[in-house]
Amino acid sequence: MGCLLENMLASMVRAFAARDFEQAIHVLRTDSEVDRLRNLVVVRHTENAEGLKGLESLHVLSMANALERAGDHIKNMAEELCHLATGHTMRHLIRAKDKPIEQLFLDWLAKQSSSQAG
Repeated sequence: MGCLLENMLASMVRAFAARDFEQAIHVLRTDSEVDRLRNLVVVRHTENAEGLKGLESLHVLSMANALERAGDHIKNMAEELCHLATGHTMRHLIRAKDKPIEQLFLDWLAKQSSSQAG
């Protein structure tokens, strides 16, 4: 988790310097991996009551939560950078990026026909 967070933060520094919202979107998607790792740690430390090691498990769970929260802060920075660079919210950017190829083709056709008509 620590390595992922370090990479996310370094990517955010580069993305902010270049106003690169593509890299910021990549950081946003990386946050889901940090969340998955935190959930994995929680499950491993809580599913078997006999396996709990008392304070050691509590410390590990606290660290995992803190690292996951740090990832959320980096994700928030990425969202702010996307808004700064494009003027659009993340919801609009992700929706535009994740369109199916068929929808992209239809959009292109509509743009072509409107430019030929005008």
